[in-house]
Amino acid sequence: MRTLVYNIYALHGYLHPRGQQRPRPAGQNPTEWAKLIADIITLCEVNNEPSAQSIADQIDLTCIYYAGHLDVAGALLTSFPIIEQANLPEVSVPEGTFVAHWGRSLLETPYGSLVVLNLHPAARSGPEVIHQEVSLVAKMAADDLA
Repeated sequence: MRTLVYNIYALHGYLHPRGQQRPRPAGQNPTEWAKLIADIITLCEVNNEPSAQSIADQIDLTCIYYAGHLDVAGALLTSFPIIEQANLPEVSVPEGTFVAHWGRSLLETPYGSLVVLNLHPAARSGPEVIHQEVSLVAKMAADDLA
């Protein structure tokens, strides 16, 4: 099984620390991803659902879109059948955590069921918030393993 995890920064490159826009790298292209023959691709900072679906269509994968809490979201692209999907968290989350997105999917693979958590925690939030986020993710993962 091959997986690819990628922060696509809304498909428009990224900002240099001095504020200049840098172009999108050549590897940030769905046709390049197709060469990797990934069974699961998780994306962070997707700008909208049509963009995620367009990427999936280009590489012949099914798309699950996870709406975000800001102006970016997440997506999971897969060749495996999708059993469940949910935009999370369904539990109460402390304010200021999970500012981008958090999705959970259950896939049926040749090796059995697989839970995929795709999330983008609060990157600039500091150690206390990051600890809260990691604790919530660990609890969810433990629940899935129980």
